[in-house]
Amino acid sequence: MIAEGRVYFGKNNDGIPQRVVYDFESKGQPTSNYWDNVASNKEGKKEVLDLFEDNLFDTPKPTALIIRLLKLAVADDDIILDFFSGSSSTAHAVIKFNIETHNKCKFIMVQLPEPCDNNSEAYKAGYKNIADISSERIRRVIKKIEEERSNAQEQEVIPVDLGFKFFKLSPSNFKIWRTGDITEEIWCNS
Repeated sequence: MIAEGRVYFGKNNDGIPQRVVYDFESKGQPTSNYWDNVASNKEGKKEVLDLFEDNLFDTPKPTALIIRLLKLAVADDDIILDFFSGSSSTAHAVIKFNIETHNKCKFIMVQLPEPCDNNSEAYKAGYKNIADISSERIRRVIKKIEEERSNAQEQEVIPVDLGFKFFKLSPSNFKIWRTGDITEEIWCNS
């Protein structure tokens, strides 16, 4: 590897050896620090309006931006985790990304059942909390894609997994352990 120029020893040849990998060999894609051609929250809002016909969220993320990030960061079978899923723009983007790239990425969306404001459009539309909107968005995205795919008669439709599971946090049946007393006892006996 050294003879092939595949090892770098630093500027003065006295550093820690590092393997040389050229851009064309890398599985990832180099990207610019400045993105001027990505979608804005305006497009994100339009995507939600296309699904719900109500203004349920003020600033949903545009799926085009998330898809751009996915193209830079994920491999075929990766799992994308969003701990603050809000309206589930990330789930929407992963589904579109899988169809576009023929990948099989999965997603985990986490959204606490944060109550909707009683005066909000979401509450008036029957959604009590953000988690309800989030799961409904995923259902509607899947339904819309299934309809589009069933209408695509002449095009070859590549199979894609359009299912998802929805879990709610509920009280545990496990007994809560009180470790504070044990910790104090260990420190006192030391």
